[in-house]
Parts: sequence; C-alpha cells; structure tokens
Amino acid sequence: MVKGWIILFLSGIACTMMMTSCGGGGATVKPETLLSDVALDKKPFYTSLDAALKAPEQVYKLKLRDQNLLILSREISKFKNLQVLDLHRNKLIKVPEEISTLTKLQKLNLSDNQIKELPSAIGNLSNLTELRLSDNQLTTLPSKIGNLTKLKYLYIQKNRLASLPPEIGQLKKLERLFLEHNRLKNLPATIGQLTRLESLILNNNQIAQVPHEIGGLNNLHTLYLVNNRLKNLPAEILDLKNLRKLYLVKNQLSQLPPQFIRLKKLQILDLQQNQFSEVPKVVTKLENLQKLWMNKNQLTSLHEDIGKLQKLQILYLEENYIKELPSAIGNIQSLQHLSLSDNKLTSIPEEIARLEKLRALYLRGNQLPQDERSKIKEWCSQAYVTF
Repeated sequence: MVKGWIILFLSGIACTMMMTSCGGGGATVKPETLLSDVALDKKPFYTSLDAALKAPEQVYKLKLRDQNLLILSREISKFKNLQVLDLHRNKLIKVPEEISTLTKLQKLNLSDNQIKELPSAIGNLSNLTELRLSDNQLTTLPSKIGNLTKLKYLYIQKNRLASLPPEIGQLKKLERLFLEHNRLKNLPATIGQLTRLESLILNNNQIAQVPHEIGGLNNLHTLYLVNNRLKNLPAEILDLKNLRKLYLVKNQLSQLPPQFIRLKKLQILDLQQNQFSEVPKVVTKLENLQKLWMNKNQLTSLHEDIGKLQKLQILYLEENYIKELPSAIGNIQSLQHLSLSDNKLTSIPEEIARLEKLRALYLRGNQLPQDERSKIKEWCSQAYVTF
C-alpha cells in the first residue's frame, strides 16, 4: 500500500514538471520551432507553388521570384512551417491578409513589386527578423510595423514614403534601416530609441533637419545623408561615439559644429558638393580619419593643420578653387591617393616628395607649367601622376 502511494506521489511531481495538464484534460503546449540560419540553409527552396502545396508542412523556404505574379494565392496560409518567403520581382499590387498566419516567418522579401500599402496584419509576423520592401510604391507604413520586435533588417529603398510612423521606435533590435530614394522630409523623434541600430541610410530624400534624438543611436557606425537639404547638423550627432562612416554629399552645409572632434572613431567623411570655403579645422583633429572627400565645394586653400591627419589615406579635393598647397601636406605619411584635379594650382610644394606611400596623384585641369610638371614627376616617381 505504501509503495502505491509513493508511485502516485512521484507521478504528481512528474506532472508538475512537464508542460502538460495532468488530469485537467488540457493539450500539450508545444513551443514554436524556429530554425537557425544554419539549419535553414540546409532546407531546400521550393520554387513552384503547386509543388509546394503537395506537402505544405515540409516547406520551410519558398522562392517565387520572377514569376509575374499579380496576386499572392490565399493558399499561402497552408505553409505553417514557412520561415523564408521570397517574392522578389513580381507584379504584386497588394499583400493578402492571409500572410498574417505565417507566424514562423523569419525572412520576407517583397521587393521590386507594385505594392502600394501593407496590411496591418503584417504586425502579426512576430518572428520576422528581415523585411525587404524596396522598389515598391508605398506611401505609408502601418503603425503595426512596431509589433515586429525581432526585426533586425528593414529595407524600404525606392518607395514614396513621406513620413515614418512613430511606432518605428519600437523595433528595439533593428540593426539596419535603409530608406534611400523616398520623399522623407523629417524623421520621427522615436528613431532615437533604436539603440541597436548600426547602419542608417537616408540618401536621396528631402530631409532639412535631423532630430536631436539621433544622439541616442549609441551603436550607429554608418550614417548616409547624401542628397538631402541639410544646412546644419544637430549638436547631438556628436553623441554618436561609435560612428565610423559619415556621408553628407550634396547638401547645403558650410560649417561643422566645433565639437565635431568628439567623433573620435570617425574613419570616413564625405563632404562633397556642399558649400565649404575651407576644410573645417575640426576635421583636421580627427585622429582616426582615413578618407576625406571634399570635391565640388568652394575651397580656395588648405590650412597647415591638414598635416595632422596622420592616418589619412585618401584625400580628394577636386573641382575647387585651391591656388596653393601648404608644405605640411608632406607630413601626411599615410597618404596613398591625392586628387587635386580642376583647381587653380600653379605649383606643388617640394615636401610632397616625402609622401613615400603615395600611389596616385591627380592634377588634371590645373595651370601647372611644364617645368613644374617635370619636378612633380621626379618627386613622386613611385606614384601614378596625371596632369
């Protein structure tokens, strides 16, 4: 009798430890099975919807790109284990609500279609880590996109977005946000909540002002703001301590904040096609700067401090009004490529001969006399020199 009670007691303990309802009539709770990237790579891609529908429970990856699809069949809801769906380069004009049933979906590619809006049901794809929407006709994003809290990569290039929903700030795990070639005039303040963001691409929009909250992007290392309408930068951009690449081409900038030196990790700075009359002195204090482009500005000369950029490898100053170079140019021992084409130079300082690592020197479109050209070739005998 005692032995029987012991068996019953142990059975009770086992019931409480298992994810089942012992004696309660409940069903077993089975966690979702999400495959790792490695495991997904081993699964085959189905490229025919008809073939996939013969055994929908075995389909983990479905690639229906380049099939001229006008609509996505509602039968898509049958693929309960689907984790990768590629619909790139079709003719879809809408996304069916049934897509919300694909709760295991991790990667969704809808790029290069004719989609004008996304259903709010997109927010049900709670396991989505990558969403590609580039080359469509989207004018807005649903607020429910904020529910995609596992999203790491969001690509929305070449659409017609005029704004972003504030809920974008809920994507706490987002690492890449690509928004180039849209119609954005501003960014929501909530973008500063994307503290894991590493790359933010905003080229070819109409942004005149960057929100102060951008300073909250602690992990940002790449920022593209090419071809916008910026006249100045917010002081908070200097809080981006991990920023390594900053592209500000084709704006209306004429100066940089004096605290720009705080971007100590900056390696690449592109200031082409702005309104600078000189290389900002704060730029010459960026100790880790390796590449600097200032083509098509209004530069007339270079300050001696340019020689302090001891890690600079590439310096492009084409299409300016520079009449002379400082002798300190010879102090940039790391310099490999120097382009001064289309300026007003009549001579080059002899100190340029000290640039032992120089591999290319571009001097086209200047006013260098023949004897000066001969000297330059002699001084830079190891480099490719063009006049």
